[in-house]
Amino acid sequence: MTSNNIWMDSGAMVSMIPEMDLYLGDFTSIAAASNNQRVITLNSVFTTQFNLVANLYVGCYLRIHALDNTLIDRVMIQSNAATTITVNDSLASAITTTATNYYGIIEH
Repeated sequence: MTSNNIWMDSGAMVSMIPEMDLYLGDFTSIAAASNNQRVITLNSVFTTQFNLVANLYVGCYLRIHALDNTLIDRVMIQSNAATTITVNDSLASAITTTATNYYGIIEH
């Protein structure tokens, strides 16, 4: 016998977010590594129109592309705020020193 009920007070959350790729636009900056994490600040072109729901994208993948559309990296989101995304400190140094040359897409 199996049960498909979830007691929601347990902190469980089920979502299909995002349902399609979410284009974030160019990055503004990437903070120095702290606790083996980096915080990516999103550009105001995106954040004046949209705010991310806090920690809704944890576990989703962030694709990082150069401005010429070349895929550079793919990392898992560890946390997010309305205008920032936190990933592990595995990004190439070119991304972290010239963040404005890259943009992100959260995969569906």
